[in-house]
Amino acid sequence: MQDIQDMRMWSTTAAGFSNLIGDFARIGIYSSNVHTLAEKLKNNNLYPVRDFGHHFNNQKPDLFI
Repeated sequence: MQDIQDMRMWSTTAAGFSNLIGDFARIGIYSSNVHTLAEKLKNNNLYPVRDFGHHFNNQKPDLFI
C-alpha cells in the first residue's frame, strides 16, 4: 500500500483561504455557518484539502481559527 501523506494538518494563507471561498461560491456553496458548510461539503463529497489542494501547503499551521 502506498504511503499517503496525512493532509489534515495542512494550512493555507489568507489569500489561499479567500480563493478557496471564491471556489466554493463558483460551485454554488455560498456563505453559511460552519455546520451548514460541513453538510454541503459532505453532501457534495468534497474535502477541501483534497479537492482544492492548490490553496493549501503541507506546513503546520501557526494559528487555528
